[in-house]
Amino acid sequence: MEQHDLTVQMVSVESIGQHPRNANHGDVDAIAESIQVNGFYSPIIVQRSTGFIVAGNHRYLAACQQGAKEVPVIYLDVDDERAHRIMLADNRTTRLGFDDEVELTSLLRELYATDTGLGGTGYDSFAFTKLLSSTEEALKFDSEPMVDPRVLHESAEPPDRKVMVTPVTDSDGAVYALEVAKVAGGTFSKADFKAVCKALGIENVSQAEIDAFVVPQWRS
Repeated sequence: MEQHDLTVQMVSVESIGQHPRNANHGDVDAIAESIQVNGFYSPIIVQRSTGFIVAGNHRYLAACQQGAKEVPVIYLDVDDERAHRIMLADNRTTRLGFDDEVELTSLLRELYATDTGLGGTGYDSFAFTKLLSSTEEALKFDSEPMVDPRVLHESAEPPDRKVMVTPVTDSDGAVYALEVAKVAGGTFSKADFKAVCKALGIENVSQAEIDAFVVPQWRS
């Protein structure tokens, strides 16, 4: 494993700059709020030969927005190809992660009750309320009894749980899709689709989006 020199130094904001090929667009205002509440706790990664930022473009903008004259920087002695790879990996690997929403909700509840509230977390009251609703619906959905379709027969009572949502994971255990199936078989209607969206916290689903996902064979 290659080791870079990770010496941190304070440099003028005018001596470095945003990478012209950075395709990521972050929420600078949210980052600025985090800096205001939590301080500037992570150095910016810069390609030494060009002065371009390969990790921390939006932290840099947020710091400049708040009037910073200097920022902590780690310089990397890498060529353009490696700089591009680092920049892409830094942006992409963040998006590949996902939250344990139950644990996330619990942690946000604790912080919400403090004097600072949700300040510096990246969450506002709207996002927190939406997460609460999503988590409560998901817990309610998951708490319903599972029914094995193999034991159902024509005289059996219809199960309360109409559909089953199963996460599909890759070799690293990351969820990349959800499989939705009727527990008792039969067609999968638009009403079922809406119910699944509600349980997953997906709101305001348009008719066009429903038509795109609900294939004709599913409709009742």
